[in-house]
Amino acid sequence: MAVLSGGEKSRTLLGKILAHPSNLLLLDEPNNHLDMESIDALIESLQNFPGALLIVTHNERILRALATKLIVFHRGKVDVFNSGYDEFLEKIGWEEENDGKGAQKKPPLRNNYIEKKEREKAERREKARIGKLEALIMKSENALKQYNEQLEIEANRNNLAQINELAKKISRVKQEIEDLYSEYGD
Repeated sequence: MAVLSGGEKSRTLLGKILAHPSNLLLLDEPNNHLDMESIDALIESLQNFPGALLIVTHNERILRALATKLIVFHRGKVDVFNSGYDEFLEKIGWEEENDGKGAQKKPPLRNNYIEKKEREKAERREKARIGKLEALIMKSENALKQYNEQLEIEANRNNLAQINELAKKISRVKQEIEDLYSEYGD
């Protein structure tokens, strides 16, 4: 090992770590002293690793390939994101990103995170509202079907009183269904 360069030592030690059976790897900037091919090999090996990985890195290639959950330390705050790096960039991003025209301010991480959580909460409420409407529509359509079946029976019996009563019920249920569909579309 004494004759190896820093990168060669890193590759040798990483190979030794990956070859040794374990269920958790803690890696601090594992890409330091590695060339592009070695980083690719490291990523491939870590993707095939059956255990859990905890990696400290600034390397976006490693983050994109391996991260499924991020713990971001930024400006004295710690935020946890249950997403990969690309989704983090898309939904949250960093506070300042340079677009070639100077620094462009983005909302702070915390505000984006809170907004995301509020959007998710609103989406859950909307999904629950739609689920409730669908259940009511299904219930009303089943009632309509039963009323129509009863109407056919009473029509065969020529029972005018029941026919009139069922016609009123059918009309009322049809209006309910129409109102529910209208509310569903809103």
